[in-house]
Amino acid sequence: MEKRELEQWYLRITAYADRLLRDLEGLDWPEKVKAMQRAWIGRSEGAEIHFPVEGREERITVFTTRPDTLFGATFMVLAPEHPLTLELAAPERREEVLAYVEAAKRKTEIERQAEGREKTGVFLGAYALNPATGERIPIWTADYVLYGYGTGAIMAVPAHDSRDYEFAKKYGLPIKKVIERPGEPLPEPLEGAYEEPGIMVNSGPFDGTESEEGKRKVIAWLEEKGLGKARITYRLRDWLISRQRYWGTPIPMVHCPACGVVPVPEEELPVLLPDLKDVEDIRPKGKSPLEAHPEFYETTCPRCGGPAKRDTDTMDTFFDSSWYYLRYTDPKNERLPFAREKADFWMPVDQYIGGVEHAVLHLLYSRFFTKFLHDLGMVGVEEPFKGLFTQGMVMAWTDFGPVEVEGDRVRLPEPTRIQLEMAESELSLEDVKKMGAELRPHKDGTLHLWKPAVMSKSKGNGVMVGPFVKEEGADIARITILFAAPPENEMVWTEEGVQGAWRFLNRVWRRVMEDKEALLATTGKFRKEDLEGEDKALYGKLHETLKKVTQDLEALRFNTAIAALMELLNALYEYRRQRPVTPVYRTAVRYYLQMLFPFAPHIAEELWHQFWPDSLFEAGWPELDESALEKDVVEVAVQVNGRVRGTIRIPKDAPLEVALTEAKKVPNVQAHLEGKEVVKEIYVPGKILNLVAR
Repeated sequence: MEKRELEQWYLRITAYADRLLRDLEGLDWPEKVKAMQRAWIGRSEGAEIHFPVEGREERITVFTTRPDTLFGATFMVLAPEHPLTLELAAPERREEVLAYVEAAKRKTEIERQAEGREKTGVFLGAYALNPATGERIPIWTADYVLYGYGTGAIMAVPAHDSRDYEFAKKYGLPIKKVIERPGEPLPEPLEGAYEEPGIMVNSGPFDGTESEEGKRKVIAWLEEKGLGKARITYRLRDWLISRQRYWGTPIPMVHCPACGVVPVPEEELPVLLPDLKDVEDIRPKGKSPLEAHPEFYETTCPRCGGPAKRDTDTMDTFFDSSWYYLRYTDPKNERLPFAREKADFWMPVDQYIGGVEHAVLHLLYSRFFTKFLHDLGMVGVEEPFKGLFTQGMVMAWTDFGPVEVEGDRVRLPEPTRIQLEMAESELSLEDVKKMGAELRPHKDGTLHLWKPAVMSKSKGNGVMVGPFVKEEGADIARITILFAAPPENEMVWTEEGVQGAWRFLNRVWRRVMEDKEALLATTGKFRKEDLEGEDKALYGKLHETLKKVTQDLEALRFNTAIAALMELLNALYEYRRQRPVTPVYRTAVRYYLQMLFPFAPHIAEELWHQFWPDSLFEAGWPELDESALEKDVVEVAVQVNGRVRGTIRIPKDAPLEVALTEAKKVPNVQAHLEGKEVVKEIYVPGKILNLVAR
């Protein structure tokens, strides 16, 4: 593979960088997502500095966040893709530089920026002048510098940048200290790059200046001399929307030899793709498959009427997913994407639930789209999603391939290493355990490494929804997923989890259906004031569960809500072992099905229809009786001189005398009162008893 220069289409998202960053503060989003967006936008304050090229009129412009280290720049580095790289290469070095540039094109940016990777580079045979010192410094090219970040050129300060230090040590380039560590001078020669703030040294008129203050002073000095200026840059790059694919929205532009690039007139929109049945091969081959369809791209220029060619690129699918929520507000509008009054009625989305993997693409693009449409006057809000909840991924145990085991060592063949995205070729058995993996025998007699991984088509570890629902039912799938873990955490799909969900729902079915005749013969009418014993306990447990399930649903704690329903089911079984079907039991069954409905709607609706003619969709949510949560017996903490030494269970309105009597029966309380006199009792009924003893 290699990178090629292409003429492509972008959206200028960088124009919104500051607003996208600033408006994060007002969002009710997880902090980790906001942190990811801040890092992706990557606001950096610093200076743009111009380095004259010796013997030429060109100047190389760099951006740095450390203008205080300018006096320590001892060489310059251009990205291999920088337009001056080949232009500045001396004739005798051009062949070596060209080979290096071509090799860099075959590497990914991730490879080039990898931590710990040995630095490589080539001297261009050209020199620049340090604008602060006038010193002649060599110009190199190296692939650890990216053309897409900053200006594609850096001033290398090896004494105060670890990457520059490694490069300078490898190629014997000068290392000049210009920041001194406060209180403890740095060793001479330096044993590594010192990247912390400090005091400026070897920096001419700025010697003795604290480095943070030095940044401002050096920028002012550069501006005064016309050598640079203050600048804010962003890691964020304009959004490339061009794709060389058949699928996707055609870019509505026409290329005319006479008029250039001309927009398709509004009345001719939308531009439609050729019918799929007429397209023999939709696979991209370095250029768009639409290039093979003259019936699509041959057209006339909307401006001059001459022959022209439609753009054959299509937009990426993020373009569509960045505003779909607005279309939902007015889905049948055939004149506009949506009417403003309808969008303003519904927007913003109150609660968005999605995976954290969308944090810096879909969610950032959606924010950009909404702000842009707001600026056009199409929608009143500037942010699309008020609240955000990021659910964990569904994972499954996955076979990562064969391994070889010798003693405590596990050798990973290359295909296994590639799948695991690991550089190491060997692991210890303890390392395998720490990474949550297992070694399992394969049918061919070898050992394979198994590890939970996100379900995906590429890994072949997914559970096909259609066959599973046909075999087990949708409710089993829902309970398995919702009960396995808190929704914000990853969950591992296991057969044990499926069986647990199956057993739970079967117990629900049996409990209700075994009592069907008795339930039909019983009314749900009773006076709660008349309840006592087991009836009163069940009524209290029912409303305790209702309160928890209601709160957990609102907080998206589905696993603990289901756990509460499992507890209540046990209470129903225990009640029926001791008592016949009663009105309070019938009410408990009714409420139970209403609470189960959000999690297992099919079985809940089926059981509901055994007794009631309406639908659970119409039944609403049960009404909580707060008085039922009041307990007759409460647990009271007993303190001795302010420290808890035990607990007692007493009637909630028990007087001090009862509390004292029970407290003195607690062995640990007795031990801390031994040989002492209780001089004061502080008693808050139903909560705490504190004994002050001397």
